[in-house]
Amino acid sequence: MNDIIYTDIQTCIENNIDISNILNEVKKIMEIEYPEYVNWFNEKVIPGLYIKERNIILIFKKNILIGFVNLKKTKKERKMSNLYIMKNLFYNKYFNRLTNLSMEWLETKEPTLIISDNELDKYAGNILEKKWDATRIIKDKNSVYYVFNGNDEFNDIRKSLIKKSNKNVYNH
Repeated sequence: MNDIIYTDIQTCIENNIDISNILNEVKKIMEIEYPEYVNWFNEKVIPGLYIKERNIILIFKKNILIGFVNLKKTKKERKMSNLYIMKNLFYNKYFNRLTNLSMEWLETKEPTLIISDNELDKYAGNILEKKWDATRIIKDKNSVYYVFNGNDEFNDIRKSLIKKSNKNVYNH
């Protein structure tokens, strides 16, 4: 008997399943693993679930949440973030299944993945196996995050910076 269940919030919503307990469990983990993003989760992720711009792939083992990843799918972005797999588990198996389900929902083979420096060691082999390129490093006051496959996002930022720099040159 397989005691591992993979599902996602969008499937729960479509099947009229109350997601409040699941979201509370995700938030409890977020408060520990990604404390600076709890407000972002409340302000961006939860409303995005109801307009189908966001999703959360979930892994349960014997009805205990052991892993998840937040997803965002818009015209400009196909992104995975806040990847979490409970410590002391076989990461490869769960990482590969989470990313495969994520790529299916995001409709891309190269989603942008944002992962913290603290988590990179656990998943480095899987990321290399997928041949995903590190495209940017984000630093905030407490953490360092690596962005993989963020070319579109990076190019948009670069174009914006070029426009701003050109504008400043002409205004002087």
